[in-house]
Amino acid sequence: MSKIEINKNPFFNKEKEVIDQNSSGIRMTFDNGNTINIQWGMNNYSSTRVVKKPTPKCTSAEVAIWDENDNWAQIDETEGIVKGWVEPDEIAKLIFLASTNTISEIDKIFGKEFSTVK
Repeated sequence: MSKIEINKNPFFNKEKEVIDQNSSGIRMTFDNGNTINIQWGMNNYSSTRVVKKPTPKCTSAEVAIWDENDNWAQIDETEGIVKGWVEPDEIAKLIFLASTNTISEIDKIFGKEFSTVK
């Protein structure tokens, strides 16, 4: 079942107890079972990471993608499963990839991209 959730938790899993009101974002779950989490704030790898107070404007965000079996996509070569400082155009591409591919397909897409960057 697809859904969109407003998320004020800097951690990706709902089981975490710590809530930071300075972090915010959205979590989207698609019919294929994949979830994408987009976070920004003082504790996230985003353009608002170093600001001294919460701000409604942000130019980049932290992103992660996983499936209903808790398999996480490897979307960043250096950081691994969390990709930081992602700009809006790339976020749109990641939303599309998450909604139309399995985690293993996403890993293959990024694996090829990583191999050509070196």
